[in-house]
Amino acid sequence: MNSKLTASVSLLTMGICLATVAGRPAHAQYFSDHDGYTDGGAPRVQVELSPYLWLPASSGQVGFAHEAVSSHFAGSFGSSVPSLNDLANSLHFSFMGDSLLRYGPYSGEVDLQYVSAFKSQTLGTTPAGGLLRVRLNASYVRVAPGLGYQVYSGDALGIPTSVDARVGFAYFTHWQNIKGEGVLTGEVGNHGDFIQPWIGTRIDFIPAPNWRIELTAMAQGLGVSGGTWGWGASAMLSYAINDWFALDAGYRALNSERLNGNRDTPGATSRTLNLTTYGPVVGMTFRLGSAPPPPPAPEAAAPVQAPAPVPAKTYLVFFDWDKADLSPKATAIIAQAAADSKTQSTTTLDVSGYTDTSGTADYNMGLSERRAKAVAAQLVTDGVPETVIEIHAYGETHLLVATGPGVREPQNRRVEIVLQ
Repeated sequence: MNSKLTASVSLLTMGICLATVAGRPAHAQYFSDHDGYTDGGAPRVQVELSPYLWLPASSGQVGFAHEAVSSHFAGSFGSSVPSLNDLANSLHFSFMGDSLLRYGPYSGEVDLQYVSAFKSQTLGTTPAGGLLRVRLNASYVRVAPGLGYQVYSGDALGIPTSVDARVGFAYFTHWQNIKGEGVLTGEVGNHGDFIQPWIGTRIDFIPAPNWRIELTAMAQGLGVSGGTWGWGASAMLSYAINDWFALDAGYRALNSERLNGNRDTPGATSRTLNLTTYGPVVGMTFRLGSAPPPPPAPEAAAPVQAPAPVPAKTYLVFFDWDKADLSPKATAIIAQAAADSKTQSTTTLDVSGYTDTSGTADYNMGLSERRAKAVAAQLVTDGVPETVIEIHAYGETHLLVATGPGVREPQNRRVEIVLQ
């Protein structure tokens, strides 16, 4: 068997194993920047399982130095994104998937990849017409556990955003075998394994409850395991079909530079590899986990009663998310209510504040009270006697539009003015 062919193919297969170090973060159901928490803010367990398929193109350079010569051998290589026909004609078996467990701000994840592939190549013919063919069988297994911590949860440019810091390691084991076919005989192969650490971050943007945009970046190798370095990045778009299933699509790129690999190539004392892989990712997510507990019942000593239905006219004043400020439109509606109260036989103005279901119940109760007080103060400014105004705060109860927990619904962020 040609030693250069053996060394080059072995190095290339090793490089593909080296490049797949970063785990793709898993995805959520009806997405939120506070996954891992109940609606009341207490930690809870959530588990997500995400099988996926990555179809990368590749480009890079390999080189090695022979102990008997002073010169170095180097070469470049590249391949395009594989087609379905390429996969059908070269893939024995493949599985890629990851899992994510969240509990409050903490997370644990595992990414698993197994690929077994083959390729036959005709090198030429003998003078007698016999085929000179070789068959390469290659496979690798990668297991990459990691831990994470949520360092930010809030709004960025008005979009709910979550940022995780992540750290972990990846264990690789790989096998290559080259066997002669046709008139060629003989077989050569090798096997190796190594461990690489990685550090990275994950940023999730939630523009709508069913959509998530996820960006990741990482550094890998960090100079250990034979002088490896590299980077990775991905962008994923996810859509939640229902509360337990989501579809994922995006793009991933990885780079790995190995300065001094394992010396298992025959006759090579040192070798280098610089490999970049990049291509589309498609997948799906199944979500498991405990449902949030029901909200606590109101205390018997001071129950909060829903406002009684009244035939009088009702005015609705709406607010921005997490705000109690009055917009120009809100001020105009309050002024109309104040004017109408003076022309009708009004004895009481009920001013009731509400919120949507995002945030904790205690926080929302206080926010609804601030909104009601802001409207009442404007009514007094518009000439309504303070003695006829009754203020109520109902928090996230009595929704105008029924939603689940953690939903930012504009019509639920309101104050109702009722003329009695």
